[in-house]
Formats: sequence, structure tokens, C-alpha cells
Amino acid sequence: MSLRPIYIFKWNSNINSIFAKYERLKTLSLFCNSSCSDNSKSSDPEKIETSPSVGQTSILVQHGSDIQELPVVLRKIKTDEFVTIWSEPNNTEMIDGNNQTLNKVNQIEVKSEEAIKLLNNCVTSAGILSIINEIPESALNPDIASHAFDKLIRNDTVIGLRNLEESSPVFEKLIRCILKSGDHKLLLDIMEMLKTFLDLQKTVQRFCDELLLRNSDGALSIVETCECIDRFIDCQQHFAAEKFWTGISDAEKSINEQNIKFIYKVLPKLKISRRLLLGILEKRIGNFWYLLTPEAVTESIEALAKMNSTCTALRTMQFFARWLNTNIHVVNGKHLEVIVKSYTKLDFSNSEIEKALSRYVKAKGIKITSESLTIAILEHCLHFRLRNHIILNGFSEVFICNWNRFSPDVLKTLIQTFGFLHYQPLNGIKFWQIIEEYIKENFHKFNPIHLIEIFLNCCYLEMYPLNFVKSVFNPHFIDSIHSSIDPERLLKIRSDLKLLDVALTIEVETYSGPFLPKDNLSKSIWQDGRIKRIVNQTMDYFEKIAGSSDNLTRGVIIGKLPVNSLYIVDVLVHPPGFKTFSFNIKDDYNVLVAVLIMIPEYYDSKGEFLIGPQHMRIRHLRKMGIKVATLNYDRLAKLRMHPVQLHKYLVERMKETYSALPTKEI
Repeated sequence: MSLRPIYIFKWNSNINSIFAKYERLKTLSLFCNSSCSDNSKSSDPEKIETSPSVGQTSILVQHGSDIQELPVVLRKIKTDEFVTIWSEPNNTEMIDGNNQTLNKVNQIEVKSEEAIKLLNNCVTSAGILSIINEIPESALNPDIASHAFDKLIRNDTVIGLRNLEESSPVFEKLIRCILKSGDHKLLLDIMEMLKTFLDLQKTVQRFCDELLLRNSDGALSIVETCECIDRFIDCQQHFAAEKFWTGISDAEKSINEQNIKFIYKVLPKLKISRRLLLGILEKRIGNFWYLLTPEAVTESIEALAKMNSTCTALRTMQFFARWLNTNIHVVNGKHLEVIVKSYTKLDFSNSEIEKALSRYVKAKGIKITSESLTIAILEHCLHFRLRNHIILNGFSEVFICNWNRFSPDVLKTLIQTFGFLHYQPLNGIKFWQIIEEYIKENFHKFNPIHLIEIFLNCCYLEMYPLNFVKSVFNPHFIDSIHSSIDPERLLKIRSDLKLLDVALTIEVETYSGPFLPKDNLSKSIWQDGRIKRIVNQTMDYFEKIAGSSDNLTRGVIIGKLPVNSLYIVDVLVHPPGFKTFSFNIKDDYNVLVAVLIMIPEYYDSKGEFLIGPQHMRIRHLRKMGIKVATLNYDRLAKLRMHPVQLHKYLVERMKETYSALPTKEI
């Protein structure tokens, strides 16, 4: 489709202020498509019909460093002449029209009441239309017209309404009166009714056009503009809803702590104009973030979570986190739950959020009885590896005091968090006694998959579930696992079950396993690419320390350990001629050195403590009679360009190896 530029605009005394208002948007080009012609349809993907007096086009808009193409409304002023970017908030013509309408309403107030009474007595569409037909158009006011329209919608069928829309001049008279004299709220209420009568396409389109024109005139408030977007989406007018960005952009300085949440709530429903509106909100929220209410913050961040817009709303996330830490004392449990879940979904956390959660748990203590809030906070700590003593120990106390009220899901999340973060609560003895008692009483209520996760995380903490071994490693339990999950997850569950079996075999003298068969099939396993690269880049230094390349092996699994990425030894230092498949615990005890490179994800959020799986990895290698040396990945990456310091660091770490532990043949 060919595009032609617009040259004709309606010039008046306000045109300079109009363009000044849009100067900040830096319009780069303006074109009109074929929808500007009379009785034509727009070329947008949703094929929205356009009235003869309204057209549409798109402009390039720059907001900060962001440039994008956005739709705008065109108003027809003469034949083949349209005007766009038409924004007159103080439109005197509209105000005068509203005043005249008000005078008319006052003059015929009694007649309105009588007409509405007559309409209420009508039970057919013909009767309603006959009453409206008797009222002169000059005396017909929006109250009467809207009441009549409501009666028609309630009494007639969709087919009957379609016929009225196409052929009834009285129905046309009703619509014309509502559109011409009705206030914004009335039009929005009518749109709310029409969302269940989308077959009335012509009527829906006329109301959409009128609201778009009022938006372009700057007559709608921020809240009304957001309500318009909601109504348009409900009426399947998605592309037209995108054009309301102009109203919000015009009223940018009117965005405040009272109405900002309404803009956030409509953003998930927009696609084209969402990025521009987010930029406007990012710019404005810094002026009044501390005045926001808990409801406003909760609804706003929940809307951002629906869009998953962390990158484009990073500043907003930071302000909300700061607000949360400042106002945690006025946030109730339900609001905090939504906020925490939203932050987890947005993959965002910082010190402000951690401080806020610490203060909340410290203040509430054992009064926290909400399961969903408990799970939300623990999952947030798990996701972001927040090994916060106040939070974790606080929830151990909460579980001790309220364990009989909680469901198995709470226990699963609690043990999973403690195990992964390798955290032992201060009241450990009582805590683990209650854990064992709870599992015994509710074993049949647990999902079998969750039980495996719980027991494996207990092994991370060296708390071995020996009393439940017979319940787990039996055909009935394993069959229930296979029948309850899909094949894609089955491999992960099998791997966890194998890890549990191996952990108990290596670490518990009285364990009579292993119960599961060994891995006899060769299979590829995943290894982090960062570790592979840093090993390749530092291999020369390892060779100098080991004496020869014959004394080194990269990316190997030793002995009878299962084929699992957890047991990969990044660099193995061994005597010349050593073969991993011929490893013998007695003969090779305390001879081999396993070098493990710890990437940031292997530590908690502050980089101080290793996570549970890595603790178990080190223990198992030491139990196999192997010395273990750990290297910090970040430190290696920084020292890579400083050969002398890197060599010194490697030598120091090799001298500080963990010695082998007493072994058990597996």
C-alpha cells in the first residue's frame, strides 16, 4: 500500500502550543494511509472500521533514547483534509456544548422523569422506540437516551438490535444523542454494556471513535483514559486502544500517586505503546514514590509481573523496593505476598528487599500463620540464594510453633530452601525432631516427587532420612512416581533418586544400599561453559604445578560415582598413567587431587557460603579418598591477565586442599 504525506492541518491560535506540547516527542515523520479516505477500512492487522470523520496514521516518536512507531487518530475537517496531534484540553467549544446540554436538562427535568417512568413500563422494543420518537431531538437528553438504550439492550435479542442498528432512525437518534451530549462516564458505561453485544459493530465503532476524539481533544483524565483502554480491550478493539497513549503523554505532569496505578494496570493489555508509557512512568515515579499506598504498589508491581518487564522497568523496581523497606510496617500479609511473588517472577531482588523481609519476619515472628506468604518468602530466598539468618531462623521458629497447621507444601519449600542454602537453624534438634514427626504423620499426603526432593535436601545438610528408606526404595513408591509425572521430568526425578541412594551409600555406615542399579550406559552430561573456558585458559599454569600434562585430566567423573554433572571434577591431578575407570579407593587413597572451580551460582547471594549441593559434592569426593581444592571463578577470571599473581593463587589453593575422609567401599 502506498503512503502519502499529510500537508493539510487545521491552523488556529492554539497550534503553536499544540506543537510545543509535542516538541518533546520529536516527531520525525508523519504519514497517512488509505484509512483517511471516506468509507474505508484501516489496514491494521485487526481491520478496525473507521468512520468517515475519523482516520488513523502512525508517527515516529522519540522518548529519551527510545524511538518507536505509534498509532494516532486523524480527524476529518474537510474533504480529503485531516488533522492529527490535535490536543486542546481547554476546548471552549466542548465546554459551551456541555453547558448548553446542562441547561436543557434543567429545563426538561420533569419531562425526563416522566419519560423514564414511561420507558420503565414498556416491555417491547417497539414501545420504547415509540416513546423516544415522540420526544423532539432538541429535548432529548442523555439521561433519557441512555435509559432507553439500556432497556433495548435488556429486552431485545442480538438479531433485533442488529436490525435496529441498520434500519431504525429512532435508534440512530438515541445513539446520536448519547454521543453528542453524554459525559465520559456515560460513554464508558455504554461501552461496558456493549462488550457482551459485539455483533453491534457499527455502534461499538461509533462509541470508540467518539472516545478517541475526546482523548485527542485532551478532555479525558488519566483515570478515564485508562478506563477507555479497558473498555476497548473488552470490546476487542485492541489496535484502537493503543492510540490512547497520546492522552497519557499529554497529561504526563498530571500523573501522581493517586492515578499511577491505573496506568500500570492497563499496561499488560497494550503492546505497541507499552514501552513509551513505561518510559513516562519511569520518569515520573521518582517524584512521589514515597507517597504511594500499599494498594497502589501491590497492583502496580503485579501488573509489571504480568508483563515480565524487568529490563524496561528497572528504575521502578528499585523505587518499589525502597518503598517496601521504608513502609514494611504498614504492609499487611496479603500485600507482601503479592509483592514478593511479583519480584520473584520478575527475577529481581536487592538489599532493600532483603532488609524489608528481615524486618517483617523479625517483627511478626511466630505470628506468621499464612501458608502462601511463608512459601512466597522462602521461594524468594531460594530463587535469589538469600542466606539471611533472621529470615531462615525465623521461619524455623514459625514451623515449630505452627507445624500442625501447615500443609506438606510448606515443609517441602522450607527443607528445600534450608538444604539448598546449607542452613542449619539455631534450634536444630527440636526442628528436625518435628520435621521427622510431621513426615511420619503425613507421609501419604506428600507428592512422591516432593518427598525425594525433601530427602535429598536433608542429605545436603547431613540429616539422613534413614527411617524412610524402606518407604522410598520400594516398587510401589517408584511405580507411583512413574505414573504421576510426564517423561520429560522423569529423567530429573530418576537422577535425584540416584543421588539420594549414592549419598546414603557413601555417608551412612549402616545404610544397606545401594538399591538402584549402576549407570552402565554412556551418556553426555552438561558442564558449565564458563568452567570449560577458564580451565582451557589456565591449563598451562596447572601443568607447571602438576609437572606435566600427563598428570592432569579435565572434566572427568571418578570411580563408581553416578554420571551426573554434580560429580564432574573440573581438573584432576593424578600420577602419570592413571585411568579413572581403574580407580580403587584403597590403593588411590589421598593420592588424587580434585580441583573444583566454583562459579558465582555455587555461592549464596553475598558470595560467602557454598550452597548445599556443592557441600555434598566436596564431602563425597573426600569420602572417596580424594583430596579437594576449590578455586573461585571470579578470582581466576581477574587474575588471568596477571600470570605471576595467578600462579601464586593456584599454588596457595593447592596447598590448602581438603584432605580425604575415612572411606566406605561402594
